[in-house]
Amino acid sequence: MNYNSGILVDTNSQLTRLKYFLEHIYSGGTPNTENSEYWTTDPHSGYAWVSIGDMSGTDLVSITYKRITEEGRLSKNLEILPAGTLIYSMYASMGHVALLKIPATINQALLGLKFNINIDTRYAKWWLTYLRDYVAAEASSNTQNNLNAEKVKNLPFPVIKLKTQKKIADYLDRETARIDALIEAKEKMLALLEEKRQALISRAVTKGLDPDVEMKDSGIEWLGKIPAHWKIIQLKYLINELIQGTSPVASNIPATENEYGVLKISSVSKGNFLPFENKALYDLPDNLHLYTIAKDDVLMTRGNTPKLVGDACYVDQNYPNLIVPDLIYRIRTEKSKLHSKFLTYFIISNSGRMQIDQSAKGSNESMIKLSQNEILNWLIVVPSLIEQNEIVNYINTFTEKSLQLSKEIEKSIALLKERKAALISSAVTGNIVVNEENQESKI
Repeated sequence: MNYNSGILVDTNSQLTRLKYFLEHIYSGGTPNTENSEYWTTDPHSGYAWVSIGDMSGTDLVSITYKRITEEGRLSKNLEILPAGTLIYSMYASMGHVALLKIPATINQALLGLKFNINIDTRYAKWWLTYLRDYVAAEASSNTQNNLNAEKVKNLPFPVIKLKTQKKIADYLDRETARIDALIEAKEKMLALLEEKRQALISRAVTKGLDPDVEMKDSGIEWLGKIPAHWKIIQLKYLINELIQGTSPVASNIPATENEYGVLKISSVSKGNFLPFENKALYDLPDNLHLYTIAKDDVLMTRGNTPKLVGDACYVDQNYPNLIVPDLIYRIRTEKSKLHSKFLTYFIISNSGRMQIDQSAKGSNESMIKLSQNEILNWLIVVPSLIEQNEIVNYINTFTEKSLQLSKEIEKSIALLKERKAALISSAVTGNIVVNEENQESKI
């Protein structure tokens, strides 16, 4: 792999290969997941086992989701990597690096890099972070979009003094920590906004908008008190249709404007409809018209992980060229009784979630499903249509304001991440000069 083209480096340095600075390179593996003797849930026994998921959103690994036993370790002849080892991802999240803070084993998608005494491992982390875009670009230009140990060993690496490495690492550790703290604070703001929206939806669709309205006991423990003039009705008496989609043969690319497409399960996302999440159809099924999508439809995922199953969204216009897939239900309400968007908000409310959790079934935790019969028997709190419209408009208004604020926060997070990437690039390539005589850094 030739990375020298396009890679910036300090004019006082030269590039060589990573392998010349490695004391040891570790490979990993995954013990048989069906063998319970190879895995443990006891956090005080066995060995930490690092997967790519453990590196998500961090460059320091101090805890892992899974642990393996001594039998599991021996089954794959896995080495225990010492704390301070640098972990490098070869497949998903290609080129992502993280520093081990604990002794651990790793899976086959990762490599463990232990450097010799001439290299500060923290500096190596920042250099390899800088290289990540180049690695991805090079890999995508090949037929196999991945790395291997040999390619990683031949990555370019600058030859600079250990003292300078330490100063650059100190500088980046300090400055990126400040940026990360700002990002974390803004991400907490996003989470709080979503929590506030969820609480508002849950209250509005079960308690209404009038704080002084007379209340009555619903007789349902998870529902509590509701407005005295509201009714509790099973969903089957409020809808005209609940149909499961189909699974036609489709491509891996979205449909164009004039093509037919089948929705992906990701088209229903946290209460939002994402019509562009679809796959173009190769052949049109004979009964295509039975599965098309129209304004006021409610879409709900019938199969997914426990947290995502039952996600619902409202369709605000006709999509005659899109059809519902097998893992999504299409619901059409009796409009004289139930506003489609009110139903959507109820499904994604805490009360809706309670019924989803009670109804979802499956032996595999990665895929559980909702049956039509269970859904038809769900209980819905129903005010008059006038109140339903008022509630929908109220939630819509709040959601629009919340969405605008969220977009502004997300934009500022993106800018901070760009600033962090630019800072790393400038520091490791010498555009930010870290003086060897002191700890000061300047641009």
